Amino acid sequence: FTMCCTTCKEFMYRGKKFNSKKEIAQDVNYLGIHIHRFFIKCTRCASEIVFRTDPQNADYHMEHGATRNYEVWNDKREQEEGAIAEREE
Repeated sequence: FTMCCTTCKEFMYRGKKFNSKKEIAQDVNYLGIHIHRFFIKCTRCASEIVFRTDPQNADYHMEHGATRNYEVWNDKREQEEGAIAEREE
């Protein structure tokens, strides 16, 4: 996913290579699946950015240090899920 550093406003695009530290989040799990937390540094200002896995939505959740950018395919997926839910009712 694409993110923007909150400190220096540097954009880090999907597919960018990072060195990261990974840990298993002790306080959270989903249906017995471990949630992993990743620690990376901004490529421009070296401030810490933390995000974790979100197995419920098959995605990542930004914790601090950056914000996620708008992604069109997420809106499309939400619209399709809403349409499926309406048909089931």
